[in-house]
Amino acid sequence: MEIVKEMIVKNRLVLLIFLVMGYVSIGFISIGCLKLTKDFPEKKSYLIEVPQPNKNIGKISDVSFKLRKVSVSNKFEGKGFVYRKSDSNFESDFYNEFLVSPQSNIGEEIIRYLDSKELFHAVSGMNSRIEATHYFEADVVSLYGDYRDKKNSMAIISIQFRIFDDQMGDYKLINRRSYTKKVKVNPDVPDSLVSGWNQGLFSILESFSQDLKSYNWEVVKK
Repeated sequence: MEIVKEMIVKNRLVLLIFLVMGYVSIGFISIGCLKLTKDFPEKKSYLIEVPQPNKNIGKISDVSFKLRKVSVSNKFEGKGFVYRKSDSNFESDFYNEFLVSPQSNIGEEIIRYLDSKELFHAVSGMNSRIEATHYFEADVVSLYGDYRDKKNSMAIISIQFRIFDDQMGDYKLINRRSYTKKVKVNPDVPDSLVSGWNQGLFSILESFSQDLKSYNWEVVKK
């Protein structure tokens, strides 16, 4: 009987030791998980938004301008911000990104700006039922933060616009123009990069609208 009692006591002691070790291990794992969670940066989403432009005095009458498409270079079409760290090294940021695709974001801002500018009879996207006299396309060639020089970091945005006359059904290219803007930013603050893109896109659209005013627009009377 004494032997049996001793075995029972030993078994209970071994079981108690295992239980204590188990609780300690779980505690360490929990602490480790909590620490890892705190080390992860918060994921943030941003939108490019250009300021409201001053309205144009005197419309280019009878011209209905429609944005046919916006394309973004494969290097910059993802949602994650892209940084240029050296001449050949580009990095994508998982934690700071566009809320929607750059293609959609920039396309909406281009239409909103030109429509607010009141240069034309109408400015719209392809979903609109407004019949267009002229179309235009926008190719976003560059959209990144140039961080090769930390003291002179830049928000880079480059866009090429193409204008087409489709009044005779032949979709004829009548003009092409490229614009690039560089705005100095703080490389450690994502908000600064977005602000730089906002300023850059606004400057591009200001230059584009001035060039549009100088074109020789011909509208076929129907």
